[in-house]
Amino acid sequence: MPRQLLGAGPLALAHAVAFTGASAAAQGLGGAESRSTDGTDGIVIDAVLCMALPLMLAAGLFFLLRVVVRGAAFAATTRHWRQSQPSNHSVEVSSLDKRLHRVAIVLTSVEHALRLEEDSELREMLDQSTLSEQRARDEVDKARAGKVSLPVAAAQVHAAEESMGVTEERARELFGDNAFLDEGARVGCFFCARPLANASYRRQVPLKRGSDITPVVACPPCAELAAAGQPSPILVRMEMGERMLHWSELERYDPYHRRHEPYPGVRTVPAWDLASQLSLSELAARAAGGQGELAADEGCPVLDLDSPAQGTSVLSLEPSREQG
Repeated sequence: MPRQLLGAGPLALAHAVAFTGASAAAQGLGGAESRSTDGTDGIVIDAVLCMALPLMLAAGLFFLLRVVVRGAAFAATTRHWRQSQPSNHSVEVSSLDKRLHRVAIVLTSVEHALRLEEDSELREMLDQSTLSEQRARDEVDKARAGKVSLPVAAAQVHAAEESMGVTEERARELFGDNAFLDEGARVGCFFCARPLANASYRRQVPLKRGSDITPVVACPPCAELAAAGQPSPILVRMEMGERMLHWSELERYDPYHRRHEPYPGVRTVPAWDLASQLSLSELAARAAGGQGELAADEGCPVLDLDSPAQGTSVLSLEPSREQG
């Protein structure tokens, strides 16, 4: 009790007690009301949180999914664009291919130039340039497959270009501008398809099958092998995996051009495996440029294709019985 009320009268003391009780009651009612209000607010907040959290979670998942989808789409677009753009490697290989194509064009022109005269020095230079060209082509194919570095392939192409330039210059010295104004006859070696522009460079090889003897035109290297009883392999192409075509049967096959830019799909087979649907005489005429039957060179041994036991110059062009 406050110190001031100790000396007060009974009436004052009664009033003070009554006032104190009323104040305590009022405070009790106010506290109860406050606690009631706080409890209601807590329930409302809990309810809101219970409803909001799933919505927020769903929104987050949706946003994440959208980001992932957009990222995948962007990655796919970028990958497609990169794939559609040539890589530096493929661009450089393509550049080497173009340089080799020019080498092939020039050397093909030199092949035609030999129609004017068979010059042994020019022939040797042309053969060396052709070997250099073939080596360069092999290296470029390896570079395309990633088996050798581009600088290695480029060095081979450069060597082929230098050899080509020397050969072309020799042809101009011999024949002038006339060297490249016309083309030689479409005649190729029956065996390897080497172009034979000048008649003095052609040889005749008589092939015997059955009772028939058929002379075929050949280059000197293949004729020498045939005379020794070892005919060169024959250039062919397999159609549909079964039908064999001699090179002279191939559509638009140019012996001059194809010596320097190979015809797709061709390969060589042993002479005895040749199995064309055309007769030997028909193939011989085609290889000789349609000149009809050829006369065999005097003194050239006949290559017997049916009786291997009769001498060293004997092989068979008949299809192997083991192959059916």
